[in-house]
Amino acid sequence: MNTVNKIAKVLLIVYILFLSMFALDVFSIDAPWQELLGGFLMHLIPSFVTIIAGIVAWRNPKIGGILLILIGITFSISFRNISAFLLIALPLILIGALFLWKKK
Repeated sequence: MNTVNKIAKVLLIVYILFLSMFALDVFSIDAPWQELLGGFLMHLIPSFVTIIAGIVAWRNPKIGGILLILIGITFSISFRNISAFLLIALPLILIGALFLWKKK
């Protein structure tokens, strides 16, 4: 396993933790625990999708890298905001590119 692949894996874990952190804002509202739990799980859907793509990337970096780039593009279309693109979509696209990186 090359160094770039290791860096991509570490960055993906950090990215997923960062993305999951946004789901915690659900607990700042006053609502019954069932609604809070539902909202929390709803906010974690992007993290779950990224985890699945990450599992694929660990087993097959080429397919996983393409998946991560496609998810990043999907995130950028969903947010339509330059700051959200730079914060959410661009890191995922770069991590996907690192999984595709081939050392000669």
